[in-house]
Amino acid sequence: MALLTNTFMAKKISKAANYARFSFQIHNRALAPFTHLKLFNGYNEEVGKCYGDMDMEIPQGLYQLRIEMNDFVEDRNYRVEAGSQVNDEIIDFKLNSAIPVYGFSSTHEYFSNPAEEWSRKSSVTGLGVSGSSLFLFLSYSEEDKPFDMSFIEAGYFSLLDANRKLKYRLRVDRIKLETGKNENAGVFFASVCFTDEMSAGQYYLIYRSPDLKREIPVYVYQDWQTQVFIRVREFPIFASTRISLSKNGFMRNDEDMLQLDAMISKLHNGMYVLPANLMVNDVNGKWENPMLGIMACYMFLLSDITDGNYLYFKMLTSLEASIVNIHESPDMAALRLMGAVLFNSAIPEEPLSAPCMLAVGLNAFLKQSMAHPHLIEADGLVEKIFPRLVKESVYTMYEPMPQTFFVVNEKVENTVKKITKGIKFIDKLAKGVSWLIQRNRVATMAGAAPVSVPSVTTAAEATDDWVSSSIISQLSHISTDPDQLDIAAIAQQLQVTTNTVKKTLGVLQEKGAIKELGSAVLEHVDKKELRQAVADISAKIDTLLKDE
Repeated sequence: MALLTNTFMAKKISKAANYARFSFQIHNRALAPFTHLKLFNGYNEEVGKCYGDMDMEIPQGLYQLRIEMNDFVEDRNYRVEAGSQVNDEIIDFKLNSAIPVYGFSSTHEYFSNPAEEWSRKSSVTGLGVSGSSLFLFLSYSEEDKPFDMSFIEAGYFSLLDANRKLKYRLRVDRIKLETGKNENAGVFFASVCFTDEMSAGQYYLIYRSPDLKREIPVYVYQDWQTQVFIRVREFPIFASTRISLSKNGFMRNDEDMLQLDAMISKLHNGMYVLPANLMVNDVNGKWENPMLGIMACYMFLLSDITDGNYLYFKMLTSLEASIVNIHESPDMAALRLMGAVLFNSAIPEEPLSAPCMLAVGLNAFLKQSMAHPHLIEADGLVEKIFPRLVKESVYTMYEPMPQTFFVVNEKVENTVKKITKGIKFIDKLAKGVSWLIQRNRVATMAGAAPVSVPSVTTAAEATDDWVSSSIISQLSHISTDPDQLDIAAIAQQLQVTTNTVKKTLGVLQEKGAIKELGSAVLEHVDKKELRQAVADISAKIDTLLKDE
């Protein structure tokens, strides 16, 4: 998609007597560059469109203006007479956000007040914070139900450091909580704040409840506060997540936050909009909030402007100059890689050290690793999260790693290792073959009893069921022609690394798991067809691994 700015496009018209001037203004100047206007005539023909204010001459007649600002859409109708001046405006958009800044309908003082106060003080010690810090803000608003803090009391939220050691479990003694009811609106509300100083570097925010599990990689930059905003109901709404950067804590009148939220929504909807003023800021390095600069760079690259090499690298250099350790962050590594690919430069040599905060950056590494495997370390954390990714946000989110990666102390670690050691691959693969049989990948005998397959009950799993079952499924119906057996193609189809596919194939080959499972279910299916299917899949695995 082409880069879009504040300029408008309209059909060329002559200034005749039967024309009138049409002007439309957007009062929220921070969101104006992200607001799309489209004007249609009485024949439903588009006569003009733009991002930002519209001012043009149009023939007399009937018109409809469509106003689009992310989730906000409104149509307005006009009867335009010759020689007239039509002026209209929009004062505000009915938009909601997890960020409690002015400009959103969801912003109230019972959110913005505690956010401002506790972004500047540690919720752990009560002392002021300075330098590098992390601020987590959860907001709750429901008409008929008071806030249930059981997920806080249970300690479902936790924070791991770069070595995946537990730094905090966010229970009542670590957070600041304010609850109440807006009597005028009949709405119950709550604000949950966690703030503390942190060493600059990589962290992992984890939510682990019986019904919902998520992990979000978060990077803390030197002398900046990383801010994470999430709306909650009975459980956190992770799709609402917003991540920002600040030098001076949260400010309710920060217009940069409005633009950041707008860019995140545009990215989520696949609309790569980069207003001219943000591009100028990026080139000049004038950022009160460098997260806007990071987002602007991503937007620039996604717009596929292949002749913007010099401009982009100037943007990147200016951004790197704004934060001391920004070049060490995974997202900056992704921006360098994406720039190298778009402008045909040398692919970086260093592998991705940790997951990017923005999913688009992580996906760039996965895509390029098909041709450059060194970009993702084999058996490392980054490789292990791909089968667990959850695509509900522009941010990288995934099912938390098994407890073997959640190191609290040596005693717990040793206990987990003992549990993990007893897991057999046959148990995990059984689900895949059951799935295969139930969908008639292998012909079943008429009237045969349902296949009873053992399930995995242990929490720590060495390999994800769906990866194994998906590989079996693909191998069961693709051609036996060796030219069609391609590890990279399978990896790309499953959105995992080639090493993950090779490891899974290797375990299948080494353990003979396919043949064991075939023997286990022979009594339920046509023996000749099943034996042939097992032999075909085993042969394909051998061919794939032999080529390596």
